[in-house]
Amino acid sequence: MNSIDFNKPESKIYRITSLTAYIYSAILLLFYIYKETLYVDQTWFHGFFTMFFSIFSSIFIISILFVFSKFLDKIIDFQKANILIYCYIIFTFLSTLSIILVLISSLKVYSQQTDINTLMNFADTSSSSGVFLILSRIGLFFISILLGNRIRKIKITKSLMFKTLGLLFIVYKIFALLESFNIIKTEIISGIINVGIVAVIGYILSIKFERQEKENKSFEPLINESNSRNKEILLNELENDYSTLQSNIDKSKQNDVIENVNIEKEKEDINPLEFKNEAISYYDGLTDDEKARLNYTITKKSNSLLSESAIYKLVILYIIEKKLFDTNRFAPK
Repeated sequence: MNSIDFNKPESKIYRITSLTAYIYSAILLLFYIYKETLYVDQTWFHGFFTMFFSIFSSIFIISILFVFSKFLDKIIDFQKANILIYCYIIFTFLSTLSIILVLISSLKVYSQQTDINTLMNFADTSSSSGVFLILSRIGLFFISILLGNRIRKIKITKSLMFKTLGLLFIVYKIFALLESFNIIKTEIISGIINVGIVAVIGYILSIKFERQEKENKSFEPLINESNSRNKEILLNELENDYSTLQSNIDKSKQNDVIENVNIEKEKEDINPLEFKNEAISYYDGLTDDEKARLNYTITKKSNSLLSESAIYKLVILYIIEKKLFDTNRFAPK
């Protein structure tokens, strides 16, 4: 893992994990179909196959969740779900360990069916592993509920996908609990939901890459927006300021017609992309009040409702245009 830099948005590990999640979800779907159609209970072959697949499945889900936790931490900058994801991984590992112990004991019984000691060891191992497995699944149930609720609270551009993922985690464990008490006789429902969880994680990783690759050609926010005062109060406070600013701008235009004409000609030759990083750095250096004033100015000039992302883009463009010709207008206080 030392060669993997999780801080880089373009890191190939996210692409690989996304593809792996898609492939694994397809295999998982086939397995649940097999369980509903071809599986025969209390047979050696189907029992061994199911346990081998459970171990195989756990390795994949642990790997996917680990990379997903790094993705939330390094790319989304959301650390609140990490502890819960790690707890989910630990309980999954403990559950898998129980299955491995039963599998080893079962193989010994299969090869030495007449050995009394082997049969007694199998009974002891099955009992202890069964209790351990139940405790692990109880832990997974509560962790999944908490994790799903935490993931639902992620608010970024693609927040709908995180809300969907969080809801799937919660619903998945509810159905799994009902199935464990035989209230629901089939595993196909929780299985399909589990497939959906893996597929959505893969999709989230893939769409994040698309957005990051296009980021250098857009004005998507590159900073964490600061909390400002109540918007309604701030709008009232800035109402007079905006009127004064607008009147001063109008007077300036009347007194400096020739200069403004020359400036407009110069603007036509400006490529805003060349000054994006400088404008963003400049915006970072402003106080919260100055940022609020710029946002208000842009919002007031627009005749339509704008999203936060659209307002941010217009503010950056506004700084690029105005800062080139008046370096003191938006100087930090």
